Amino acid sequence: MGIGQTSQEIGVLEAIKKFLLDLPGKSLVQTNKPANLVQVGVYNPAKGRETKPMAVLTVTKMNFLTNVLVPFFDNLI
Repeated sequence: MGIGQTSQEIGVLEAIKKFLLDLPGKSLVQTNKPANLVQVGVYNPAKGRETKPMAVLTVTKMNFLTNVLVPFFDNLI
């Protein structure tokens, strides 16, 4: 799962990453490096395209999706 913005918005994605990593339930996810649960990176467009670099936030562990994000969104209903 991921979301993307132009690289100018990387600060927004970093704030979302911090928010996601502070959600309760993270202890249910088995990992040695909790910071690797959610990644933010910048990708340049393919050569020849006149588009801006893209910043992407990606959730890297399925356990994080099922044990943290889904319960968080379920509680919003």
